Amino acid sequence: MSPRILVFDSGIGGLSILQHLIKKQPRSTIYYLADQAYFPYGEKPKEIIKKRLLSLLNQAINGFHLDCLVIACNTATSISLSQLRRRFNLPIIGVEPVVKPLAQFHNSLLLATWNTIHSSRFEKLIEQFQPSKMRAYSPPHLATAIEERNWLKINSILDQIKKKFSSPAAIGLSCTHYPLIKKKIQQFFLQATIIEPSEAVAKQASRLCPVTKEKSLSNTSPQMFWLTTGQPQLLEQQVKDYLNIEIDADKLRPEFT
Repeated sequence: MSPRILVFDSGIGGLSILQHLIKKQPRSTIYYLADQAYFPYGEKPKEIIKKRLLSLLNQAINGFHLDCLVIACNTATSISLSQLRRRFNLPIIGVEPVVKPLAQFHNSLLLATWNTIHSSRFEKLIEQFQPSKMRAYSPPHLATAIEERNWLKINSILDQIKKKFSSPAAIGLSCTHYPLIKKKIQQFFLQATIIEPSEAVAKQASRLCPVTKEKSLSNTSPQMFWLTTGQPQLLEQQVKDYLNIEIDADKLRPEFT
């Protein structure tokens, strides 16, 4: 049987995880849902995000008969993962801030949204792994610049980060938008080790939502459905620009109660 997996993000950040999941789950049915009508989540009120997530995901889980849910958004994970796991009876995979791997380095920098850095989950990870000289920073508007594919603004923001934090040994990317420009970040920090969790999250999703052996092995790519609460034409262009894939996207109209 082919598992039905939803990859959810506030925008296109989840594409960083999706590109790995497509390779690991070629015989699955994968839905990508971007809440672009409410993007970005990074500095939005937490209670509003929680309410919105519950409504959107309840609609998707019931409407698509999902087997597995990937919250491909650090902010949504840090705010709502525990609540979502209590509410819905299916495997739910989130995205943790990469504090643990950064703890191996004496001088590191973690980049994340304001809501992620100021979450209780982040504080618990810091207490648990106690990274040495790890600095956490929320780059203003970087996720938005990536969403908008504004390379001039991206370069400007990265230049500001470089001036503010000179020569970190490692940089952790804890907003799923940031790995989409991993190569660009590496150009600004040539000596730094770049750490991001995209492949590990996709691997965990494959482990928790495997394909049964009865399914034919001939499929080389999953069946894909693309949904956004924003403008489908925009999502289509973003996916083409970042993943070099031609898609047809549909609009999901939230059924809030």
